Amino acid sequence: MAQAKTVNTKNSISIKYLLPPAIIIPLFFINLFFISGLVYILYQNTYSCVYEEKLSLLKTTKNLIFNDSSPQLKAVAVDQLAASPYVMFARLVDSETNNIIASAGPEPGLLPGEKFPDFKDQPSIAHRVRSGSSIVEMSVGNGREGLWLGFEINTIQMHFVEAVGFSIILIILADMLFYFLAYYFFKKLFLSPFNQILAIIDRLGKGDFDVKVSVKTNILSEIEQLSDSLDKMKEGFKNNQKRSEMISRLKSEFISIAAHQLRTPLSAIKWALDMLARGDLGQVNQEQKELLEKSDESNNRMILLVNDLLNVSRIEEGRFGFKFAAGDLGQALRKSIADTSLVAQKLGVKVIFNEPAPKPRSVMLDSEKLKIALDNLLSNAIKYSKPGGQVQVSLSPHKSNYLEVTIKDDGIGIPKSDLKKLFNKFFRAENAVKKQTEGSGLGLFIAKNIILNHGGKIWAESKENSGSKFHFTIPTEAKLVPEQELKFEDFFQSL
Repeated sequence: MAQAKTVNTKNSISIKYLLPPAIIIPLFFINLFFISGLVYILYQNTYSCVYEEKLSLLKTTKNLIFNDSSPQLKAVAVDQLAASPYVMFARLVDSETNNIIASAGPEPGLLPGEKFPDFKDQPSIAHRVRSGSSIVEMSVGNGREGLWLGFEINTIQMHFVEAVGFSIILIILADMLFYFLAYYFFKKLFLSPFNQILAIIDRLGKGDFDVKVSVKTNILSEIEQLSDSLDKMKEGFKNNQKRSEMISRLKSEFISIAAHQLRTPLSAIKWALDMLARGDLGQVNQEQKELLEKSDESNNRMILLVNDLLNVSRIEEGRFGFKFAAGDLGQALRKSIADTSLVAQKLGVKVIFNEPAPKPRSVMLDSEKLKIALDNLLSNAIKYSKPGGQVQVSLSPHKSNYLEVTIKDDGIGIPKSDLKKLFNKFFRAENAVKKQTEGSGLGLFIAKNIILNHGGKIWAESKENSGSKFHFTIPTEAKLVPEQELKFEDFFQSL
């Protein structure tokens, strides 16, 4: 079966951050094209139109003046020519003597050093600066007379700049309106429904199958179809969850009933073996005594397994029953070390407790339940240590409001691939099974439940053939202890 690939979203960019540039960049190029066209049109309407209008006016006046009109009519025509917008001067010149016949406009006279243009049959155009203003001069002649027109373009340029500036401001305002409208509609029609679907999927992933799946949109029918599919998937998950919960309850009830049924005969067998070993029913020889001891050890292992099964059943049903009171975590560690000392001596393992200094303050404990966790952790460290090895237990502050317990051994270690499954129910690492065939794989599962219900955390560090370190924390403040016992679903999600 192909292994599912993990999608790495660490360096991904949210679509909401891509949306602004996705609108702005095309808008920029559209504006660039539009503004270029607008500037060209404005130029044509300001410069070219004025040029054409003055040239046409000059030609019309030329036809009127050069057709042997009277001096009075010529003077009136020059005055009318000078009255046109932007015109600085209009002159009628005698081409042979360069004398001004008629002149009109704001600047009727010649400036010092100013030369007359060459009056040709066809209109000619020249640019120069006159009285600090840029002047366009147009001239035309018929050999005897010349018509000379000058109009300034500074005002035309100013009007052109004003028109361009005003147009750009209107374009910017239109762009802003378009951007916010586009962003609003995209967000409303696509991004918001999409985010709702993501939120629903996230809640479904966390096991909340009571979430209401209803995403409505008036345009994108595919989103509504996706919403309907999610609703059907949710109902399927919900039915599967109910089925799984029912199976889990039935299994827990079966284990609980079976364990209870086993407990009584196992206890009876233990009493009978103890009576036989003591000689209450008659003398036994050494060989018989050794056989009775082995039988008693096997019976004790069965009793421990039954107790573990009962504890697991209570955990899954959320009725392990914690009773917290202020206690000394150091004292609890010393007691568990003392209780496991016989096993340590038998296996040749030395257990060292590094006493904390100064003595830590009391914490909220369920001493009976915590001892189960400590015994499991210590017995594992002892059993999987090498002969003549050491198990070091230390207690120290962790952050500002926790105490940390570390149990370190120099044993067989845990393969890296097994570390994530270490606290799963019935799991035992392959190298652990080879070294110690007996074991239920329930001890760490139970230990984790106990630590979590104390408000702490538990984790392991290990490398195969290089020993292991088990750490767990206990809060020093009562408010950090869960008020209610964790349900099986909560505990299952923490694994």
